[in-house]
Amino acid sequence: TFLKRPEPGFSRFREAEKVWRGPLGYSLDDYYRDLRRGGYSIARFHDGAFAWEDVEREKGVFDWSKMDVIEAGLRKNGLDPMFVFASHGVFRTKAHGDGNETNWFVRVNSRRGGLGVMSKGKKRERLVYYHPRDTDWTDWVTAVVSRYHKTIRYWEIVNEPNGTVESAAAYAHYAELCYKAVKAIDPDSVVLGVCSTGDLGLDAASFFREAGEAGAFKWLDAASFHPYQQPLDVPGKDGERALENLRRICDKYRPGVPLWDTEVYYINAFTPEQTEAFKRYRKNPKDPTARPRPDAARLRSWPAGNLIKRYAIDLGGNCVASTPLQRDQHLAMGAGRETSELELGVIGIPPVFAVNDRYFANAAFARYLEGAKFLCKPDLPNGFNGFVFRDRHGQMVALVWRRPGEDPASLRCPVGAVVRDLYGNRITRAAIDISAEPVYFFLTDDKSMAFAK
Repeated sequence: TFLKRPEPGFSRFREAEKVWRGPLGYSLDDYYRDLRRGGYSIARFHDGAFAWEDVEREKGVFDWSKMDVIEAGLRKNGLDPMFVFASHGVFRTKAHGDGNETNWFVRVNSRRGGLGVMSKGKKRERLVYYHPRDTDWTDWVTAVVSRYHKTIRYWEIVNEPNGTVESAAAYAHYAELCYKAVKAIDPDSVVLGVCSTGDLGLDAASFFREAGEAGAFKWLDAASFHPYQQPLDVPGKDGERALENLRRICDKYRPGVPLWDTEVYYINAFTPEQTEAFKRYRKNPKDPTARPRPDAARLRSWPAGNLIKRYAIDLGGNCVASTPLQRDQHLAMGAGRETSELELGVIGIPPVFAVNDRYFANAAFARYLEGAKFLCKPDLPNGFNGFVFRDRHGQMVALVWRRPGEDPASLRCPVGAVVRDLYGNRITRAAIDISAEPVYFFLTDDKSMAFAK
């Protein structure tokens, strides 16, 4: 057999235990309050946090206690929850059967699909795919939506199914069941689907096409994606071009359907050449053609400007929203791939809540551009990139930065413009130094978009 039956009372340890509690010495209520103060408005239940097998341990037996506390705390502090139906434990498990992904609907009431292989870096995992019974899946969706539909408006169908579901056809089938079950209870809810990722060696655009061919676009109100392959404006993996490609695919199968980036996470700005050089360095540090990537440590703690540039790319591509993983955006500990709280305690560093540069940059972006509309690309000298938006008050705002690999350079301040840095501090110089971190230009009229070195 591939799976071991869990012991009585078995409960899988999951990341959600850390994500959805306040850091030590910090109440959950204060944690949510400060997320909202930092400009966050949606809290996504990432990767099936409080997943099916955790809430419904056996058929028809539910434990809502943790979700009730979380839902109430988010609602009290003005944060909208986004619930994700199913993570990898629902539709696939590791072939070696260590029991970590075991759940009752796989153990008892599921059809086994095919055997596949997923590559994670140098490691290759053998996976067994499962198909929960239609009635079990529909009953689970109905139970969750029935309990929380008055306060949860956003529902996403499976996290990253191009790595967790056997095929796009299987995904389309479960998406249809999920969509119909949600809408039967709350017709005004927003159901997001596809949720394709470019992480873990996967191709987001390919699954968009496959899902479209399988009919999945009928069963969503917005198409979601995770832009790991092309996160920024790096040559060779340009996020703007990738977003345009997703838009074209969407319009082929569902013209005008909204796009939503539901996972902004560990964004770096290394070119393909820099990445390959670093790989050679890892294999042979004495290789004269190899060298570490610039600021390689920022893979674990990437700069705040990258977060804001991704927001700008999404907003410029007419995405409905960009949803970061909140814990990873604002905690001083880093970008999620960091030393754990327990490990920090062991080495004598108190694991306390402390905001970082991303928290303040996020707050400034929310203040200036939440609800803004894309107007145009500004006419900029070579080596610069940027967007012009109309903010919710009607003012034109340009966000400008230097492209990756370019040295900092200066722009003359447009006539009458008010200039602010990444965190909202005003800049009063006539010549504005521009680096990889974006700068805000609050413009007076169309003529003030005349940027020049």
